[in-house]
Order: sequence, then structure tokens, then C-alpha cells
Amino acid sequence: MIEASAKLKYILLVDTLLLILCSAGIVSINQKAKLPFQISGQYPLNSIIITKDNPYKLSSNDKLHSIEGFIISNNENVEYITDRKNIGDIVSIKVIGISGERKLNIRLTKFYDDFYIISTSLTALLFFIIALFVLIKRSKSKAANIFHWASVGIALIMCTTWANQNTHPPILSYILQGIFHFSYVFTPALFIHFAFSFPRNNELRWRIFIYFNYVIACLLSILSTITFIYSSVINDTQSMQNYLQVFTVTRIYIAIAVIAAIIIFFITYFRENGEVERKKLKWLLLGFIIGPLSFIAFWVLPQEFTGAGLLPEKIIILLQLAVPLTFAIAIVKYHILDIDEVINRSIVYIIVISILLVLYSAAVGIFVATLHTSNQSTISAIAAILLAVLFQPIKTKVQKFVDKKFFRIQYNFREELNRFTAQIKNYNDVSSLGEYLIREIDNLIPIEKIGFSELDNQTGRLFIRSQKKFDRLANKSLRMKPENLERKRFQAAAIKNKVENDADISTIFQNTLIRWEINLVVPIKSVNEELYGFILLGNKKSGTRFSTEDVDLLKDIGINAGSTIERIKLQEQLIRGKVEIEKLEELNQHKSLFVSNISHELKTPLTSIKIFAEMLLGNESGLSNKSKGHLEIIEGETDRLKRLINNVLDFSKIEKGVQNYSFHEIGLNKIVKDVIEIMHYTLKMKGFNLETKIENFNDLIYGDADAITEAIENIISNAIRFSTDKKEITISTYPENNFVCVSVKDIGIGINHSDFEKIFDPFFRSDNAKTKKIGGTGLGLPIVKHIMDEHKGKTLIDSSIGIGSVITLCFPTLSNNDGADDEENSNY
Repeated sequence: MIEASAKLKYILLVDTLLLILCSAGIVSINQKAKLPFQISGQYPLNSIIITKDNPYKLSSNDKLHSIEGFIISNNENVEYITDRKNIGDIVSIKVIGISGERKLNIRLTKFYDDFYIISTSLTALLFFIIALFVLIKRSKSKAANIFHWASVGIALIMCTTWANQNTHPPILSYILQGIFHFSYVFTPALFIHFAFSFPRNNELRWRIFIYFNYVIACLLSILSTITFIYSSVINDTQSMQNYLQVFTVTRIYIAIAVIAAIIIFFITYFRENGEVERKKLKWLLLGFIIGPLSFIAFWVLPQEFTGAGLLPEKIIILLQLAVPLTFAIAIVKYHILDIDEVINRSIVYIIVISILLVLYSAAVGIFVATLHTSNQSTISAIAAILLAVLFQPIKTKVQKFVDKKFFRIQYNFREELNRFTAQIKNYNDVSSLGEYLIREIDNLIPIEKIGFSELDNQTGRLFIRSQKKFDRLANKSLRMKPENLERKRFQAAAIKNKVENDADISTIFQNTLIRWEINLVVPIKSVNEELYGFILLGNKKSGTRFSTEDVDLLKDIGINAGSTIERIKLQEQLIRGKVEIEKLEELNQHKSLFVSNISHELKTPLTSIKIFAEMLLGNESGLSNKSKGHLEIIEGETDRLKRLINNVLDFSKIEKGVQNYSFHEIGLNKIVKDVIEIMHYTLKMKGFNLETKIENFNDLIYGDADAITEAIENIISNAIRFSTDKKEITISTYPENNFVCVSVKDIGIGINHSDFEKIFDPFFRSDNAKTKKIGGTGLGLPIVKHIMDEHKGKTLIDSSIGIGSVITLCFPTLSNNDGADDEENSNY
């Protein structure tokens, strides 16, 4: 920011210095002298004296041969010589006429009137002001910087042009003419550079050409300045002619450069697809046509071929004001006025005025011929009244003609797009959105018939949801081939002769469009290229083709509509998802209630079975060995079924968040021994060899005995279930740091390392083929994890496929005693 500010101050300082030099140049221009009669160039050589109330009695047949001994061949020779004289100086001239040669002494007069001096000064000042304004507004823009120096260059050309060389000291006069020559050729070079930098910066692509152009401009400006100074010092005919020849080359370069810049802008305009950029380019082209092009057409080229401009120089200067004004609008605020409307009205009024001038001339001729009168004032008055009556009807007809042929849109692209965007996003259902699009598009671009279709992505069919006068398509669906629904390749499609040639459209549906009388199809798709439907359009009521602007606007509307439909469908999915979640939660509650009720109902008969089995086993004297074995099976299976039911009940409580634990001081070894006793029957029935290693240590912990019992039972049950070949289990207890641990080791199928984190998830089943064949509820380990979390304990897993597993439960101790090293061993 500080660097930009410093740069701006530097530029302001340079501008101030150049403005001071411009003031010095204006003083020189004000002192510019000329011959006291008018002369006109006779291409290609001598000048002809044209008399206009001159006091020297010169005729139109007299030719100016020389001034002060310098032979004259064109107007520039005269101006070059008189610039070295002052107003009122007496100079000698030689004139060749019918009567022979004559030598005359004449007094020079003032070249420019006061109006020209004032208009030039104000115009140059405006160039400086506009150039600085644009630079301040767009200081970071490369195009704005180039425009600034180009505008300053035009101001310098106007103020330091050929003028009196005696007004200032020689060194200042040489400086002013050096500035003039540099500005004269560098300004067109800057316009070419600007053409490659605006509205999009393509400078890198054309960098070599731009540099080469600047080199040519630099060489021409240096050569012009040197030959000018040399001719001023030598002051002979040959040096003058040498300078004027170089200056002629610079004029040719200027004409080529200006025309090249205009051509570049035209090419950029026709290649540009963005509406904003096209409007900016229209402003630039308008400025070029009014300013530099008129300068070339009405001044530079006529000077070269006839020695005189077609328009007065003061008019040419005023026309140049179009350049900074239109360029500044394009760079800073292109939409301050509707450029299409400006060009539209300009064309209309030029055509109308031309028609009226022709009619006026014809009317005067007819009146003179029919009335046989020479009273011009009466005839002119009658003709003027007639034209005043005809003006409005002619203007109306011309306006319609121009609108139809050149300006086929009657809306502001940016405003309408913003309006559509603001309204479309407010809709929450597709049907209402479709009706809105049909209504508003028809109001904006009057169309004979229009429809809104929605695409069913599953079937690939288009359904007409809303339409106006598309009765043939009402209540119908159109089948689209899958290959035509590829999201990333689909674009607007149209009948070839119904859309302007430069519009970006596809022609893949010609037969279908013609059959259904659809002129233009615009896709409704999101920014992610997800296709949702189409806008179908028939003929425009104006009878014209769809313009590029129409197609671009409809495409943007289609994208906005697609994004809105995407949002609507996402909202619908979220609502459906929410309803499904609510239903699932309700079903889950019913499931939990059912499981809880049925589990409680199952526990009552199991308790009775358990009690009666124990009673019968208590009467061993009356039992045979076979009966005793059967009762032990009943008792063991009852315990196993009870454990399963307890798991289901506990998991249901955990899900609901209502599982509570009763914490007391308990000994871990006692719980482990009780569990071994409980699991004795199951181990025996499954044929397992159990080894226990119960250490004697301070095993007091703070916990829920029933919960810890359940956790150890689940670990042992898993070891039994997943040991299919080698049926050996080792149960150990031992202290470790501030924890006491119980470990269950098996030689089973093992656990995949990738499943270590997942086995504690409810209902998880490993992808291991052997595991899939083993039954189970998948609730045991999740219950173990919940119990260990509530006891602030740790669950350790060490397992390898085919080797077995060791699962260890560690509980925090109440004290830090190491305990004894004694060990109890027992085998089952």
C-alpha cells in the first residue's frame, strides 16, 4: 500500500512537470504565425494560392514558389518556415502566375484564434484530469497505467505541436519539440499495448510484439527529434525536406498503429464471450471511432494527400475528448450508461439526420421547380415545417429498423441476471420455480411458447412440469439416450438458423428439436454439472434469432435454477433422512422395550429350573450316575443361557444410558475363583484343559463384583468359542504397577491386528473365514469395554492369527503394595 502511494506521488510529480511544459507549449501555439491568405495543397507537388479578401491581389491561378528563398512543395513547408517567424514579421515570397514571376513582401498574421487556444488548453487539461482520475481509481491495474500515459501523451501532442520557435529560448523549444515527437509516436504504441491488456491481460502472449512496437516508436521519435534540431540549426531547404520526410514516415506509422489497435479491439470483441467484457470493449471502440479514427480519417490522411484536413483542427481536437471519456468509463465504471443504448441512439439519429438532409434538399428542389420562385427563405421555411412533421414518424420507423437489425435485446444483462439470481434462490419447491422461470423469461424475451421440464435421472425421461402454449408436449415425457446425458458435455442446443452464429450452442438434437418445434434448449444444471432439466423455447415473437446475449443470459439462469433445485433436493433428502432417523429411533425404543421384557420373562423360568436342578442334585443318594449327569447338564446350560440373557439386558441398559454399577471394596482373586467355579461345567463339557495361576497379592480394588464377574465370564466364553482345535486356556492374576490384572490366554484362531479397534463395536463380525462360522451375539466385548471404562481400567489385547489370543483386564488398586510372590496352581 505504501509502495503504491509512493508510486502515485511520483507519477503526480511527473504529470505536474509535463503540465507545466504543456503550458509553455500553449504559449508557443498562441504565437504561431501564418501567411495572410489561404493556401490549398495540389497533390503531389506545388501549393495553390486561394484568395480570400487578401490585400495582395493574388489570384487562384497563382502558385506559391518560395518563402525567404526556401522552395515550397506543400503546406508543411510553409508551416515549417513560418514557425520560425513571429506574428507581424515581413517575409519575402515568390509567386508564379499567368503573368510570370512576382516577388512580394507580406506581413504574417496570427495562425490560431482565441477559441482554438482556449479549447485546446481545456481539452488537454481534461486529458490530464481524467488520466489521473483513472489511475487513482485503478492504481493496481496495468491497463489503467497504460491508459494514463496514453492520455497524457495525447495532451502533450495537442500542446507541444508545431508552433512558434522564437517564443522561448532555443533549448526549451527543442525540449518541447522533442516531447512532441516522442508523444506523437509513443501514444499510438501505448494504445496497441493497451489493446493487449484490456479487458483481459494478454500481455505475456504478445510481449515480443509489444516490445518490438516500442522499439520502432523509440527509433522514429529519436530520428524525428534529431532531424528537427538539425534542420533548425542548419536552416536550409535540404535539411527541412529531410525532416519532413521523416515526419511523413511517423504519420504513416501512427495511422497503422491506430488502425491496428482498433482491429485488435474488434478481434478481442468478437472472441470475447463475457457480457461485461464485451460492453467494456464497445466503450473503447466507440472512443476509438470518434477520436483517433476521426483524427486519421479527417486530418492525418488528408494532410498527406491534399495538404489540408477535411475538418477544422479545433473540431478534431474536441473529438479527441471521446478517447479519455469512453476509456475511463470502460476501465472504471462501464455500466454508468448503457453502451448499447448510446450506440443505438447514435445510429438512429445519424440515419434520421441523413434522411432529413436528403429530404430537405429534395423538397427545396421540388418547390423551386414547381413554384418557379427564387425566394429561398420561403422555400426553406416550408421545407423545414414539412420535415418537422415527418421527423417523429421517420425516427420511429428507423428506431424499429435499428432495434431489429442491430440491437435485438432490450434489457440490461447484468441487472436482469442479478434480479433472476435474487429471486430464484427464494424458491423451495421445483414446481413453483418452473412457473416463475416461464413467466419471467417470457416477459423479458417475448417468446411464442416456452416450457420447463424436469429430468428423472433414473429413467432418463423428461417430464414437462410447466409450459405456455407448448400443448403438444403437455402431459408427455421425452426419452433421452444415456449417451446424451453425460453431464460434462451437455450444453445449450438449438436449431442452427434460430441462433446467432457466434452463440456457443450444440447441434446434436436437430431432428428432435425440429419435430417438437423447439428452437432452443437450455440445460438446468448445477455448478457441479449435475443435470436437473431443461428450459424449452420456441420462436421469439420479434421474429429474430436468439442473440448471443440471450443464450448467455439463459445459460446463467439455468445454472442458478440448477443450483436452487440441487438445494431443494438436498433439503428433501435431509427431511426424509430426519423422518427415517425418527422412525428408527422409535423402532429402537420398541425393540429395547421388547428385548427387556422378554429377557425378564425368560429369567423367571430359568431361575426356577436352576433351583429345582440344584435341589435334585442335593439328593445324591436317590440319583443314579446318569441322572446326576443330566441334572449337571441342565444346571450348566441354565447358567449359560442366563449369561446370554444378562448380556442382552445389560447392553439394552448401556444403549439407553441407564446401566448403573454398585462399587465396593472387593478382592479380584476371589472374583476370579468364583468365575472359574461358575465356568467349571462349561469348560468340562467343551473338553478344555484349564490352567490357573492365581498370585497372592494385595488384590483389593474398588468395583462392582457382579459387573467384573460378567466381564471375566465374557472373556472366558470368547476363549472357549474361538478355540476350535487346541482346547487349552490359562487364567492368571498378577499385580502390575498400580493395577491388578486378570489374563485369559487361549490357543485359538486369533484376531486380525486390523480388527483390534473394531471388536469392541456392537455386533461386529470379522471377515476371517473361520470366525464367520462361529456363532455369537457380538455383545460380549462391547459390554466388557463399558465395564472397564466405568472402572477406569485397561483392556489389553495380544493376538496373532493361528497362534491364539491373550486378553487382559487391569483394574486400578486401592493401595500400592506389591503383594507376595506366592502362587497357587491348579489344573482342570
